[in-house]
Amino acid sequence: MTWANTGFGNAFLADWGISFLKALFVLMPFALIVMGLLARVIEAALPKLSPLGQNIVLGVIMAFVMQSLMAVITAGTTAGFGDTQIFAGLWWNALVTSFPVGLVMALVMTTLIRPRLIAILRS
Repeated sequence: MTWANTGFGNAFLADWGISFLKALFVLMPFALIVMGLLARVIEAALPKLSPLGQNIVLGVIMAFVMQSLMAVITAGTTAGFGDTQIFAGLWWNALVTSFPVGLVMALVMTTLIRPRLIAILRS
């Protein structure tokens, strides 16, 4: 996302580092909580859908939520929050650029990793 907004210029490493730390310490705990809550909501709202289908729905929703939040962090780090037009443009650019990768990561997390972690925790 930082690359989408700044390219590989002089400020890239500093901006990327700040965004990475914010994502690691703020978004990761948030993501785990939201994923658990959304999983319960999806199970209740879509009881006839198979567990794999529920996990796919969860992955798509989580990808959009997390990529949107990370785009906010990246755009805020890059340009600040003062000019809403510049901020919105950077947010949209970061979201559109990173969403395909985020979707793949979220689907892998919700369909492969999360079920195995739940099985380990239950045993």
